[in-house]
Formats: sequence, structure tokens, C-alpha cells
Amino acid sequence: MNPYRQLGKQTWAKGAQGTYDYPDLTRIRAVHQGKTKGCGLAVVLYLQQFDGQDTPDVSDPRDFEALYTRMGLDPEGYNSFAQLLEDVETPRLRYMWFRRSALGRKTRSMPEFNADVGPPERILAFLRNLLDTGHVFAVPFNGHFCVFVGYNQDGFLALGSYGDKGFHEIKETLLFADAVPDCLYVKRRV
Repeated sequence: MNPYRQLGKQTWAKGAQGTYDYPDLTRIRAVHQGKTKGCGLAVVLYLQQFDGQDTPDVSDPRDFEALYTRMGLDPEGYNSFAQLLEDVETPRLRYMWFRRSALGRKTRSMPEFNADVGPPERILAFLRNLLDTGHVFAVPFNGHFCVFVGYNQDGFLALGSYGDKGFHEIKETLLFADAVPDCLYVKRRV
């Protein structure tokens, strides 16, 4: 079980309360997943936009649902990047796993964490460094995929995947890092 889920909804906050530096979003079109379970596709579309790629306008949930269906994606949604990346092409996006479980295989003899990144403290530093060096990233978190564009000492700032609903704050950064198994990221070009 995700240890972060035990903290409950108080870790999510709609709208940014703190001060964050984040990239210019004027060229980023909102993605509205509507009632689909398509947050995995939503983060890929956001990351592709940050990469400067042309993506379909899916700011209307009906357009998103039509694209999701046309692509033949799982109507039940995805719960890991491993599953999502089997069905969605992301050649210019970069992938990094943090926990062995993200790869879908684990034995007692395998280390829990990726040796290149390390335990939660180093995962947190890795994620902050991505943003510091001009990368935005997406992670599966608390049953949802989110794109993160900024951080401060209290938490991370995520884009919503339900249209122009604004930002969401994720508090408790060390526990957040402990709950994140892997990430997709892109060098921001806009």
C-alpha cells in the first residue's frame, strides 16, 4: 500500500497557497480528461507540449474521450508507467524508476531503490533538481498521474488534468518522495 495514502486528503490542496516559481504556461493548452480514467494520457500530452510537440486540443472532455478511445487505451486506466508506456509512444520523454516495484519485478535479493537515485531523501533531491534544471516531470501519485511544474519548502505544484482548474499543491515532500515509484520527464522548451 502507498504509505502516502494514509495521510489522507489534507495533503492535496486546490489552488496554490505558497510562492512557487513555475514555467510560462501560456503556450500550454489545458487537458481535460473528463470522466475517463485517462490521467496517464493527460500527463503524456502535457509533457509533449512542454517538449514543443504539437498535440491534439483536448481541452473539452469529449475530445479527450474520443482521442483516448481512438488510441485504444485501457478504459480502466493505468496504475503504472510500465503499463502506460506499453500502449503510448513517448520517444522523446525520459523515464526514471526509483523503486524496483515500478519495474514490475522484485525479489528479496534485489535492492528496493535504484542505486543511481537512492532512498526518499535522494528521490526528493532528484525531483527538485529536475525542476531546477528546467525539466517538468510526471509521477503516479495517490492513484493519479500528475505533472509537476514547481516546488517550495512545503511541497510540489501540480497541473490539473481537468481543464483550466488551476494548480494543486502536494504537501509533505519527503513522504511524497517515499510514495513515488518512478517518473517521466522532459526538458522544457517553452
